Amino acid sequence: MEFLSISNLKSAAAVGQVEASVHVQVEAITQKETRDQKPYFEVALVDATSKMTLRAWSDSSAFQACSGMRRGEFLEVRGYFVKNGGFGLDAKNWECRPLTSEEREALLAGPGELREKQRVDFEFIMGTIATIRDPRLKSLCELFLTDFGVRFRRTAAARNYHHARRGGLVEHTSQMMRTGCLIADLYPQLNRDLLLSGILLHDSGKLWENSLPENGFTMLVTPESSQNSPNPILWWTPAIDITQAVINAYNASSGVAAPPPSAPRRPATTTPRPSAPATPKK
Repeated sequence: MEFLSISNLKSAAAVGQVEASVHVQVEAITQKETRDQKPYFEVALVDATSKMTLRAWSDSSAFQACSGMRRGEFLEVRGYFVKNGGFGLDAKNWECRPLTSEEREALLAGPGELREKQRVDFEFIMGTIATIRDPRLKSLCELFLTDFGVRFRRTAAARNYHHARRGGLVEHTSQMMRTGCLIADLYPQLNRDLLLSGILLHDSGKLWENSLPENGFTMLVTPESSQNSPNPILWWTPAIDITQAVINAYNASSGVAAPPPSAPRRPATTTPRPSAPATPKK
């Protein structure tokens, strides 16, 4: 029996039925009814690479296991998997068991290939920030990575689309930063330091919108984390608003005070032009 990640399991099942086991966390579990009013469970499962949904019918051995299953549990799921048209993965005769503590830690760390990629990407980000010459922008970026680097490395770049996985924001940011470096080389008139700083910080709000907990793969949904919230999040709570701390830190490091805010301009008043009288028709 093959041991696969969810992403690799989906690829293998697209070709044909595969017998495999996969380590996952329960993202959600819901009891429903069929058209014949027979109960079944729908279980959403997730790992560091992707998500999948399985169903446990009332006449299956998995149904009893789902009866006591809870959101957030770590499991090994094994069975026969195949792609079922537009319904995604289908599993036959699937069973599950709890993971050991060692297996759980390995699951949270992600597959070795993905861990290595994200490590290289994060080192590239750190190395690129070190090349910024403007002392204030450099201090701002370094402070961000020092205070929020751990959270940054477990944040997803999105909830459902690109890089929607643990650490995906590191991958997304490093790709943009590599592109930014090439653009700055092609267009030397651009402010390279400002471009790279903007790339690092452009998705900083996702550290709260899309952050994953230390012990799981499920992003919490709160009013503050919604992108459709009437008050988009700029900081988690006023108690940890870092705005002034950032200003003070990069000013102290550079020795150059930030320019004072300019006074608001008085709106210009314009006198409407008199319209020319219409020429009477003959």
